[in-house]
Amino acid sequence: MKTAFSRIRIIMFRIICAVSLFFSLTAGIGINAGEPVSNNTLTIYCPTGLDQLVDLWAKEYSSHNPGFRYSISVGDMGRPAGSGSLGFYPEKTAEMDPAGEGFRMVVGQSAVIAVFNAANPSADAIMQKGIPAEKIAGLFSGSHRWSDIIKGGHNAEVKLFITDNAESAGSLGSICRKNISERQGIESLEAAAVIRAVENNRDAIGFCQLNDVIAAGVSGTNGNIRFMPVDKNSNGRIDGFEDIYANTEELARGIWIGKYPKALCSNICAVAAEKTPGETIIAFLSWIMNDGGRYLAAFGFSELPGFGKESNMAILAGTGQTASVAAKHSGSGLWILLLSLVALSGVFLIMVFGARRRTRILIPSGATVSDRPFTDTAVNVLKGIYYDRSHTWSFMEKDGSVRIGIDDFLQHVTGDLTKVRLREHGEHVRRGEKIFSLVRNGKQIDIHSPVSGIIKEKNISLGEDSSSINRSPYGDGWVYLIEPVNWEKEIRYMFMAEKYREWIRDEISRLKDFLAASFVQHKLAYAHAVLQDGGELTDNVLAELEPEIWEDFQRNFLDKTA
Repeated sequence: MKTAFSRIRIIMFRIICAVSLFFSLTAGIGINAGEPVSNNTLTIYCPTGLDQLVDLWAKEYSSHNPGFRYSISVGDMGRPAGSGSLGFYPEKTAEMDPAGEGFRMVVGQSAVIAVFNAANPSADAIMQKGIPAEKIAGLFSGSHRWSDIIKGGHNAEVKLFITDNAESAGSLGSICRKNISERQGIESLEAAAVIRAVENNRDAIGFCQLNDVIAAGVSGTNGNIRFMPVDKNSNGRIDGFEDIYANTEELARGIWIGKYPKALCSNICAVAAEKTPGETIIAFLSWIMNDGGRYLAAFGFSELPGFGKESNMAILAGTGQTASVAAKHSGSGLWILLLSLVALSGVFLIMVFGARRRTRILIPSGATVSDRPFTDTAVNVLKGIYYDRSHTWSFMEKDGSVRIGIDDFLQHVTGDLTKVRLREHGEHVRRGEKIFSLVRNGKQIDIHSPVSGIIKEKNISLGEDSSSINRSPYGDGWVYLIEPVNWEKEIRYMFMAEKYREWIRDEISRLKDFLAASFVQHKLAYAHAVLQDGGELTDNVLAELEPEIWEDFQRNFLDKTA
């Protein structure tokens, strides 16, 4: 009975999210109908440099909504405070920190992209290994050869070209921590000329804006131009989660979800002082997502990728305000249709109550889905050891030292690990302190210590074979041997086997709820994940998910229980 209710709750939650997103999209359509949204004056703040874009947005939106009143304050004249004000700022500026928690949303993006000639003799090594951010900085500190920046690269001097705009120079200057104009031998050209120069020089690297490569029709796969991969984690190779350079669509998506170095990005953000902005602001931002993006290119920025726009619309819908805006512009027929769909969905769920149905949850497109269900019965539970809410276990040896490791639940969630980061022998640790990190292909979660004490020994075999933590989490995959200092008190907060089994059932339910909420936030970056028959999770559910989901899991799942 409980499982059936859980399945119905998940399905209803998804229906509500879909209806909310539909409302947000229809709100954006309704905004262009020429009806006024509000008679209140919206004060818009922006710095010099964005004022022409913001003024164009406001004028165009006002032309479709005669009731929209606005004033624009340019420079350091203030920033949003209260429901009647909105700001547009570069992402890295101090104005991005409104009073209180506030509201933030990326509405336009830009990034400095490195391109190189496909005929470069080191092309294969470049695509496999990439170039670390620090090597990019080094390019502007003196002359370099390809063998200096790529292991195994050919012995020819690197020729540099950059676009002659302030955005490129500023971003490259921030990563180099110097004025790049001081570097001799760099040619600064118009964007189209940079791309032509790279096409005609096999040893060249060109730096230009994302918008420039899109406008020039550079695909990354056809022609003589390739995108230069950036080794973000500086491990000497392009890991799977870093591989965003196949084409412009994947590159734009990677920039949007944070896979590209922040120092090379210069996004525009909308900022409001209130966490839930008023309906005038929601309507204006919805219009920018639907229609206003086409004005970005003229000012050196790119529109968000399609899933980025839709994700923002879902966020706007989540404020609870967009639905009311949509109601003003949609007409009673739309409401009747939507309410009918919700009602029919409810009837359908009642009809299938208790039946074993296949329901959907989201995982990345193209990922391999495990055939094994992940249920509480799949979690191996040993008697005679203590379990902690940090998803670790503890066992006191005969000499009084305590051996610790991760529980079987956690390795079912992460999938096979590629690295375990450990602290050193002799270090003092406290219960609840982050004590080691689990890594899968560059994605990482930090684990909290179940006990306080001094590290006597670490399992050095994990450095050679981290997969043992998956194969034998209670045996060969142990992590530390600790000399405890508060053992008798701290075990009061732990579980023995039977209580732990009950807790794991709740953790499985909490994991489903976490995934549902996280997918609503990030859902447009994923597609086609499936729950097993009966509504059970697939095994290794986080394994192929993107880094931001792992970060959510750390923040909203692990850290909340530790």
